[in-house]
Amino acid sequence: MSPCPNPKTPSYRHVPIWQGNLRLSLVSCPVALYNATSRTSDISFHLLNPETNNRIRMVPTDPETGPVNRADLVKGYEIAKNHYVILEKHELDAVKLETTRTIEIDRFVDENEIDPPVLE
Repeated sequence: MSPCPNPKTPSYRHVPIWQGNLRLSLVSCPVALYNATSRTSDISFHLLNPETNNRIRMVPTDPETGPVNRADLVKGYEIAKNHYVILEKHELDAVKLETTRTIEIDRFVDENEIDPPVLE
């Protein structure tokens, strides 16, 4: 018999990709959404300098002035080739969509109203 799996090992650590509430009228219950597949078998590679085998760092660099601190970077929207509108943090915060983390159930439907592939 094999030993019981350890829930603290990475392959058994299930972290929800979304948490919120399911609400039906005045009743609300917490729910969590998990991935249906695991990416534990995925492999990833790092970029290395073949002469030293050192890992390469991706440094933000301005083509005219050289390296730039990440803290000094701003966000911009390209309106024409190489022409940008700079957006301030407060402007981006003003257009954020409200997320309630709640799924509202408006009504129930008969099973025959749902396409069979959706249920599979």
